[in-house]
Amino acid sequence: MPTTFEQAAASAREILAELRAVDWKGIVDGVNQALAGVNRLVRNPQLEAAIAELPGTIAAARRLATDLDTRTGPLAASAQATADEARRGIESLRATLGDVRTLVAPEAPLAVELTRTVNDLGQAARALRDLAQYLERNPNAVVFGRADGSP
Repeated sequence: MPTTFEQAAASAREILAELRAVDWKGIVDGVNQALAGVNRLVRNPQLEAAIAELPGTIAAARRLATDLDTRTGPLAASAQATADEARRGIESLRATLGDVRTLVAPEAPLAVELTRTVNDLGQAARALRDLAQYLERNPNAVVFGRADGSP
């Protein structure tokens, strides 16, 4: 049975064997490449310019937000006023249509008078037609007048 020291030595040999198997050069190369990439990124002039412009960009965004806040209030009020005006216009149109319905209803005074006028025009047209027929039959009536007893 191995002693504690021998067990520790065997464990140390296994650890050393595993450490020797590790590709230290590959790890170091990978770390170096990563650091070089970070270094290139940090030293990139575009990144430096973007960082330098960041306060101005933030200030512009704040001004834009403030401007939007000041403009949306009046815009909302204007939209509400337009909606109110449209509502009043629709109500006025409804009232006007009601008045028109009243005017053109069959029992309305205008409709009654129009009916009478059309009837009177019809009677006048019949009278003119009768006169024209009479004058065709009696052309002398224009000169001598109507003979007694004539229709």
